Amino acid sequence: MTTQSLTSEQLQALLAFPFKDADWKNKFLIGSLIVVASFIIPLIPFFLLYGYMMQLMRQVITSKDAPLLPAWDDWGKLFVDGLKLLGAALVYSLPIVILVLFGFALFFFGPLLGLPVMGLAGEEGGETAAMIMVTITTVSLFGSMVVWGVSMLLGLAIGLVMPAVLGHVAATDEFGAAFRMKEWWAIFRANIGGFLMAYVVLLLASMLLSAGLTVLYCTIILCCLVPLISAPVTMYLTVIYGAIFGQAYRGGMEKLAEQGGEAVERLEAERSDTP
Repeated sequence: MTTQSLTSEQLQALLAFPFKDADWKNKFLIGSLIVVASFIIPLIPFFLLYGYMMQLMRQVITSKDAPLLPAWDDWGKLFVDGLKLLGAALVYSLPIVILVLFGFALFFFGPLLGLPVMGLAGEEGGETAAMIMVTITTVSLFGSMVVWGVSMLLGLAIGLVMPAVLGHVAATDEFGAAFRMKEWWAIFRANIGGFLMAYVVLLLASMLLSAGLTVLYCTIILCCLVPLISAPVTMYLTVIYGAIFGQAYRGGMEKLAEQGGEAVERLEAERSDTP
């Protein structure tokens, strides 16, 4: 599977690769059980799942062969890798979370600021107080919409570069690599088309998963099966994300190498020093 571009045939092969592994059933079963465990145990299952994705990304980045499902064996390494990858994703998502919370604060608490004004105005200034209350409420509601709109745009921008960020963490095996923006930005810019394709696949898969879960939640009987149904789907999406993110990152590295990119030489030197 080449990494310079992603044709429809290559995309089909990518979506089907998990089932070509001779032991894919056992590997999917273990991953699905970890997803089910996340409904009961906080955080730890996610670290393991993200660690699995990071190992798959690293395999795709360092090998030109078709991706293969890693073995569930080195649990300590899986946990540490997941801590790095999930930690990087959370740090980059933090500005979005802050904006969303600020928008909710404006929406719910902004109108409350007008209550003291009305109390001070009393009956004599009732009309003026009412106008002030309406103005404050309108401004707060409009402000919350603007903040939420900015958070959505920021989310789209961060989501687009996130495969490059996570790929850089996987390639270097360093949490701090996520914040060496000059390095991963050069790789992202060299293969914008590949990263855009990865982002589109991410969005479509997330939308389909959300729609499917919504249907299940609206069904009284099937809503009880959500953990069991969503577990293998989540496991499948995890490995697909890992493969396509790794492929987009490797495509950027190869194109950058063709251009004589210094960032690639530095990455190769760092990777050779990594035990």
